[in-house]
Amino acid sequence: MVIHVDQIPHTDDQENVRKDESPDADEQPYVCYICAKAFTTISNLIIHIQTHMAVKLHRCNVCQKQFYTQNILKRHLRIHLGEKPHACDICHMRFSQLADLKVHMLKHTGERPHMCHICPKTFFTSALLASHIRTHTSDNPHKCNVCQKQFTTYTHCRVHMRIHTGEKPHECEVCHRRFSQHGSLKTHILLHTGERPYKCDLCNKRFTTRGNLQLHLLVHTGERPHRCNVCYKTFAQYCSLKTHMLTHSSETPCRLSRAYQCSVCHKRFTAPGSVTTHMLLHTGERPHKCDICNKQFTTRSNLKVHQRTHTAERPKKCSSNFVELVKMIQNKSSKG
Repeated sequence: MVIHVDQIPHTDDQENVRKDESPDADEQPYVCYICAKAFTTISNLIIHIQTHMAVKLHRCNVCQKQFYTQNILKRHLRIHLGEKPHACDICHMRFSQLADLKVHMLKHTGERPHMCHICPKTFFTSALLASHIRTHTSDNPHKCNVCQKQFTTYTHCRVHMRIHTGEKPHECEVCHRRFSQHGSLKTHILLHTGERPYKCDLCNKRFTTRGNLQLHLLVHTGERPHRCNVCYKTFAQYCSLKTHMLTHSSETPCRLSRAYQCSVCHKRFTAPGSVTTHMLLHTGERPHKCDICNKQFTTRSNLKVHQRTHTAERPKKCSSNFVELVKMIQNKSSKG
C-alpha cells in the first residue's frame, strides 16, 4: 500500500498537510494531523504518517522483515552483510548502527539514565527498563508456541525458540563450535583468550562471567538461598533446585523429567548443560587445561580438583565475619 499526498485524510475546515503558524514555521512547516509533530518536508511527513497507519512498504529480501523507509531497511541490511561502520573510540568495538554505539558508550561512562519507578535498578536503554518493569507486573506477553513458556520480550522468546529448532547461528572463529546466543559465544571466546574479567575481592579468584562470580561468593558465605518447598533442602543455585524438584514431581513422568537427550547415544538428562558436558565424551574434547602440567579435563570442576594436587589446597569456608563484606561485594557486582 502506497500513501500519496492526496490520500492523507483531511477535513473541510483544516488541511491535514498544513503550514505551521508557529515561530519555527520556516524550519518545520509541515505538521502531522494526528500527533502535531512538525517536519521540514512533506515527504518526511508522509513517511511519519505511515507509522500511525502501521504501513511498512520496504521489505528485506533476506529475512522478509518490513520497514517504514528505505533508509531504515539499508541500516537493517548491514546485519546480514556484516557491515559495522560505527566504531567505539575507547575499545574499538564496532557496530552496524549508530544507536547501538551510543548505547555501548554508556557502558564506558557508567551512565544508566533509565530508572525503575518501583525498585532502585537503572538501565542503559528505555527498552531494557520496559522489559524489567514487566518482572514487577508479571506481564509476559510473548508466548512460545511449542511449550507455551512466556517471556517479557519478543527477543527472549525468539532466542528461546532455538532450543526447539536446534538453531545455533553464532559460531566461534577459533574452534567452530556454535551457540544459540551471542552472549554464550562471547563467554566461550574467553576460554580461548584466557581472559577472566571478574575478580573476587576476597580471594582474588577470577571468573569469565559476573554470574559465576556471584555464585562463587556464596562459597565464602555458605549461603544457600534457594529452598525446596517440599522437603526444605536448600541449594546455592536455582538450577540445582529446579533439578531437585523433579524428584518430588508425581505428575511428570520419568521420561519427561529427563527432557534433554544426547543425539549420539540417546542418554537423557535433566538439564541442557549436562548434555553439553556429556557430548565431550563422544567428541573427546577436553576444553579445560591445567596451566601447570598441561593436563586437560572435560569439566572445570575436574580441573579445579586436579589443581589442588599441585597446591595441596583444600576447600575453605570463610568465617561469619565476612558475611557482611561479601553481601556488599555481591550488591556492587550486580550493579556493575
